[in-house]
Order: sequence, then structure tokens, then C-alpha cells
Amino acid sequence: MLKTKSRPASRRRTQAGLRSRPSVKTKTRPAPPHPNPKTVQQAEKVFAGMGMTPAEAIALFYKQTALHGDFPITEMIPNEETQAAILDARAGIGIIKYASVAEMRADLNRDA
Repeated sequence: MLKTKSRPASRRRTQAGLRSRPSVKTKTRPAPPHPNPKTVQQAEKVFAGMGMTPAEAIALFYKQTALHGDFPITEMIPNEETQAAILDARAGIGIIKYASVAEMRADLNRDA
């Protein structure tokens, strides 16, 4: 029986024409949460209407963030007067109902 020397796997791969790759540890971060598919579809329609792809819209978001040094989307929070008006409208307070458009126009012209 012939005895042969056993070579490490990395040397065998190199001799066979395959390069062995060094083991590299990379930092991983959790994947971002995926948005609701319906929301994505609605947003993509808006982007398409503006002549943009989703990738271009995301790039623009990042560009604006870098440019302003802050989050580029401002949240609109109604002031106290607007909040009160919203609550009144939901409760039906201050809402005027008209029987016809002509009646509404007459009322508007009366105030003018």
C-alpha cells in the first residue's frame, strides 16, 4: 500500500485552479422593517407621477438629509385653534347645511 501525504484543503483548491478566500468577519446590522406593501404601491405611484423611480426617491431623501443636516420631512402638528376646529367638525358643531347650492351661494354673497 502506498502512503501519500495529505494536503490541506486550501492548498488542494489552489492547485486545482481555485483560489481560497480568507475568512472575513463582517459586521452585520438588522434588516430594516419592510413597509406595508400597499403603502409601497401608493408611494411608487406618486414617484412615477413625478418621473422618479423608488431608488431615485430614496437617493433624493438621503441627499436632502445630508444637505440640511436634519430629517427632511416635517411633521405637521396642528395648533390649539386648529385642533379645536377639528374636534368641533367631528362633533358637527358649527357646520351649516344647505338645501341647495343656490341657497349656499346666496348665504356666501350675503356675507360678502
